[in-house]
Amino acid sequence: MFNWKCLGILSLIFCLMLSIGRAQDKYKGGTAPDSHDLKYKTDLEFAKLLKKDWMKADMLPGLVADSKPKPITVPVAEVPESQMTSLEETFERSRPVEEIEFVEPAPPPESPPIVKRPLPIKPLNMRKLEFTFFGTPVKINYDPTLVAYVGNRIDNQSISSFWDTVSRADYGKFLEEADYYRVKMNLNDWGYGIFLHQAAKAIYPESANGATLLTWYLLVKSGFDARVGYNGDRVFLLLPSSYVWYETPRFTVGSNTYYVAPFSENIGHIGSLYVYENAYPGAEKPIDVKIIRTPTTIRVPVERIFKFEYRGQDYTVVAKYNKPVVEFFDAYPQTDLAVYFSASLSPEAGYSLLNALEPIIKDRSEAEAVNILLRFVQTAFSYKTDADQFGREKFLFPEETLFYPYCDCEDRAVLFAFLVRSLTGLEVIGLDYPGHVATAVKFNDPIPGDFVLFKAQRYTICDPTYVNAEIGMCQPRYRDITPEIVKTGI
Repeated sequence: MFNWKCLGILSLIFCLMLSIGRAQDKYKGGTAPDSHDLKYKTDLEFAKLLKKDWMKADMLPGLVADSKPKPITVPVAEVPESQMTSLEETFERSRPVEEIEFVEPAPPPESPPIVKRPLPIKPLNMRKLEFTFFGTPVKINYDPTLVAYVGNRIDNQSISSFWDTVSRADYGKFLEEADYYRVKMNLNDWGYGIFLHQAAKAIYPESANGATLLTWYLLVKSGFDARVGYNGDRVFLLLPSSYVWYETPRFTVGSNTYYVAPFSENIGHIGSLYVYENAYPGAEKPIDVKIIRTPTTIRVPVERIFKFEYRGQDYTVVAKYNKPVVEFFDAYPQTDLAVYFSASLSPEAGYSLLNALEPIIKDRSEAEAVNILLRFVQTAFSYKTDADQFGREKFLFPEETLFYPYCDCEDRAVLFAFLVRSLTGLEVIGLDYPGHVATAVKFNDPIPGDFVLFKAQRYTICDPTYVNAEIGMCQPRYRDITPEIVKTGI
């Protein structure tokens, strides 16, 4: 007697096997996702779009932050005796600095930060990736399907094929762990991009193009409007930014400007690139380079001694900087001054520098306290233009100013603004002149001297590059020039 029940079971098994076979054929050997099927369909459509002809975009040269050259030697002020007398009287009637709350910075940890995390359950078919991120050890799991063949021929077809291959990978686990490190190390968008790029280079140690393409894929999957372009046998990562990146080749699509991501590679001259026009659905975020918090890398504190003189008394300030933080900032694109004016210091640098200066300004009026900080920045740091020190224009973050042997006007202005905000709580703005950057402070009491008006408020000019100049003294060459105002602080 024929067993129809057995036949039904066999038929069901056959259908299931056929269905699985079709799914495997659909994903061409990759894992056939369930809940992610819609995402994969989006990836398939995007891969088809990438196969279409790309437009040729002429790259615009990098913008220049300030074309006017800076003075080779630092200017020195001559203060008339009458102005000194007026200033001393101002110090006496100015509000005591004790009335302004000084928030003592938290001391840095006694030992280097150790990333503590529960031991993850390693998913099947995952590989372990280990690399260092500015001295900080990183261990992260990744799907080997993220490794796709990248040949010598680079065009829209090969890039589409790369996307089609890696889109079958379980990228979610990798990005989940990458986000863990992003939070732990206080990385902004730029830092996160560098993190992904260093991970991609570890996955593609022999292929710079493969690392660039994987970085692009991971940034897109993280919601960023990252693009790629190609020229000859090279692929370039293109990123939109909330701020201008100077000295960086760029092009525009619609209202968006995309910059060639420098990271650590030598970009060289780029005349034109082939680029695709339509963004991946949902990937719309620009790269924000603003520093909300200094990255928390492994601690390698280095001590530096600064000396200055004020009113006939010598002072010694011992400060520390964190070398990996300096290296992190060295990989930064040169961007708007507001980003530098808003940045802070690492815990070891902030704690050591502020605690060294706070006793010096204690029991002083707010005007004299600011004057002391002004003299410190004017005379404790050696002056040299960026062209002489680096061979190019390079704005320094406060941590970098503590590291490099020389600094120029904008570097001093940025550090001075940080010190005044941190130690006195007074408002500071940046003054951007052609070929020069200074600052101005909003005092609670009237201060004689040069000033600017900002939002109907009087801000007294304080120039950290005008050596021996007191508060309220503007360099004569800039006295009749209206500067651009740069906001400071977050």
